[in-house]
Amino acid sequence: MIKVLKNLKIELFNSLTFLDISICAFISICICTSSAYIREQIINMDLYFIINVLLYFFGLLFFDISLKYLINRLIKSKSFKLKIFEDDRFFVVKNGLIILICWLPILVMLYPGTAINDTWSQLQQAIDFYNGKLNLSAHHPVFDTFIMGIVILPIALTTSKWHISFFVYVIVQAICTSMSFAYTLKYAKTKLKLNNSFLLIFLIIYCILPIFSFSVQTISKDALFSWIYVLFIIEYIELIRTKGEYLKEKKNIIKLIFLTLLCLLSKKVSLYVIGISFVFLIIFLKGFRKQIISTITLVIIINFIISLLLQITLNVKKSGMQEMLSIPFQQTALYVITYPDEVTYNEKEIISRVLDYDNLKDKYNPTDADEVKGYEQISEDSAYIDYIKVWIKMFFKHPNVYFDAFNCMIAGWLSDAEYRPLNNMNHHSQLIDGLIPSYIWERRDNFKETTDMLNSIYDNVASIPIIGTVFTFGFYVLIIPLFIISYLIDEIIKRNNKVKFCLLTIIPMVLSICIGCFMAPVSAHIEGLRYLYPVTYTALLSIMWCIYVKKINLKEGKNNEI
Repeated sequence: MIKVLKNLKIELFNSLTFLDISICAFISICICTSSAYIREQIINMDLYFIINVLLYFFGLLFFDISLKYLINRLIKSKSFKLKIFEDDRFFVVKNGLIILICWLPILVMLYPGTAINDTWSQLQQAIDFYNGKLNLSAHHPVFDTFIMGIVILPIALTTSKWHISFFVYVIVQAICTSMSFAYTLKYAKTKLKLNNSFLLIFLIIYCILPIFSFSVQTISKDALFSWIYVLFIIEYIELIRTKGEYLKEKKNIIKLIFLTLLCLLSKKVSLYVIGISFVFLIIFLKGFRKQIISTITLVIIINFIISLLLQITLNVKKSGMQEMLSIPFQQTALYVITYPDEVTYNEKEIISRVLDYDNLKDKYNPTDADEVKGYEQISEDSAYIDYIKVWIKMFFKHPNVYFDAFNCMIAGWLSDAEYRPLNNMNHHSQLIDGLIPSYIWERRDNFKETTDMLNSIYDNVASIPIIGTVFTFGFYVLIIPLFIISYLIDEIIKRNNKVKFCLLTIIPMVLSICIGCFMAPVSAHIEGLRYLYPVTYTALLSIMWCIYVKKINLKEGKNNEI
């Protein structure tokens, strides 16, 4: 017995590398620093801070060792038979229905679902279009606006049963999302060859982790986009797994084009995430550059033509440049507040053309750029270009201010603050009474009580030490991504760079965090949680990929695989 325990101890600690220790230290410092930025907008390196860093560090080391040990054991274990995982044409439907059935009690308790603030604007644009008035804005993807309108409005406008129409939309969205998740399980079984032990664990996580079911019940452009994005990522991973051989089949190219186009149409930021990801494929998958370039070029051209046609035929208004400048605006605001006497008259004039200069001090919120940024472009494009020049000039004067403003904006994403899902529609400033009845945002009858009860249960579970970590922002933006990167790099080192292509698969995840979250106008804000959906929805898929790479390492790989 003592010998077994000794061997186990050696095995566990042999799995620990310098990279693991560095990653755990980095994560610990980030989490504790971000919490300090949220509370006080500054870091105070006191004893309390140091103790917190050490607690996180040793906790993460234990998590890292345990996770690696579990994965290794499950890879080496014998697979067992389970009917739901039999490889047949009903695989996705069977597992999708299991996930959906597990979600239904929560969806019913949260009846009729939760519309985010932007959704009210989209529904009102759809109503105007239905009534022959062209009031569409590219601030929200027109594709999403039409989908929401097509599903929700026929019931709502003909029967005035808005809550029923909302719930119908939620159920349709839940079906699509559950089937999308089930498809990841099928991919893990048929292509990644993961055994049923892993499939069962992932299925259970999809079913019971409330972050999924709570996200699915939000009526938002992000929840619509994210289940499509999961399907795209599967094809993207398969392209890399086969080192481009995937593109030899026309049906695969058509599938990739279709899913990529759907992603671009349903979320604007996906253009940058997917576009940059494909650039990396062009660089590293040398044998298939022509196919990759032609594929992404065709998608961009089709997307451009559709956008142009919508703009011309439906008079879709362009979104403002201010939407891309949340971080710079926050940095400028803090600069003006901190060093008002150093702002020249010319700089003040240029800033005033794009921001409400005189009220920046009152509007500045360290973790929310919306008040400073505004919701509309207030000047010509040239004014924003002039502003960028001033923004660069100010950076060289006081880079520390820019550093602090940026850290405050991303602090929420890296913190151990509770990832509390959006379960109320209290934020409804874009709801215009007349088009949609003003009472619609309120839950009626017993559903307010069931929603409050679910929130209370969620908060209580989230407050449990260690277990509560799964319910934090940092777990999905920092801990899981960095552990995945560390795990893959470790496997590359073991195989002497023979599996270096495996890192290409995590590029969309990194970009989704850096562009989709860090560049967002809010962090640690209940409405801002939706920016994290693409990351949370694809987290398990990334872990499946890590297990596959480990499994291939153990088996020394095959010629047609990484």
